[in-house]
Amino acid sequence: MRTLQNRIAVVTGGSRGIGRAIALELAADGVTLALVRRDHDKLGETAIEAQRLGAEAAIFVVDITKENEIRGLEHEIRSGLGRVDILVNSAGMNMRKPLVEFTLDE
Repeated sequence: MRTLQNRIAVVTGGSRGIGRAIALELAADGVTLALVRRDHDKLGETAIEAQRLGAEAAIFVVDITKENEIRGLEHEIRSGLGRVDILVNSAGMNMRKPLVEFTLDE
């Protein structure tokens, strides 16, 4: 039973690792995806795989560390998809150093 069918999910970091895995599981359940990342080509690969699973998938090339791009993303998603039912925030970066050395900006 597809309990998530007709839902819309935004998945940041949706083209690699955990974000991609979650996106494809949602796609298999009939969720429409808004895939977000900075790399257009990798997003396209995930979108194609989601479509093979029977889901609709739109890609949004956005740097989520920039507030103005996030606001634009919100507008694009609302204009194109109408609403958001699920948010998966899986975007991240790998910075290796002791926790106490991180700045607030990092």
